[in-house]
Amino acid sequence: MAQEGNLFAPVLYLIIIGVVLYGLGYWSFMKGYYGGREGITKIISGGLINAVTEKATVVGATVLGGLAASYVTVSSGMVLHLSSGDLNVQTSVLDSIFKGMLPLGITLLTVGLLKKKMNVNVILCILIAIGIVGTLIGFF
Repeated sequence: MAQEGNLFAPVLYLIIIGVVLYGLGYWSFMKGYYGGREGITKIISGGLINAVTEKATVVGATVLGGLAASYVTVSSGMVLHLSSGDLNVQTSVLDSIFKGMLPLGITLLTVGLLKKKMNVNVILCILIAIGIVGTLIGFF
């Protein structure tokens, strides 16, 4: 029709596409809305919420561990001068026992204090005090 120069062809095309897309969009929206509502009702009433919460807790702990391993950096520059030679505390002792022990310890200390419902500002002051004392005695 359009190749013959009929102006009704583009108008017919727009009407057909509009009706099909509107109808399909409305049907998809309603199907998703009611399916989602029924799905949430099943999750809440069927006890699946406990399983979902447990899985989310595992994912959260994994993400926390990954973030702590990536962003928390604590190292000791302490070197003990012994008669048999120098002993680097970080590489020779701590990393040989468990690599990343100091960042893990700081992270677990912070999480433990948060679980005890300690004020975040107090925790920050404790961490600063650990840093200052550790630097004064030559550990950091």
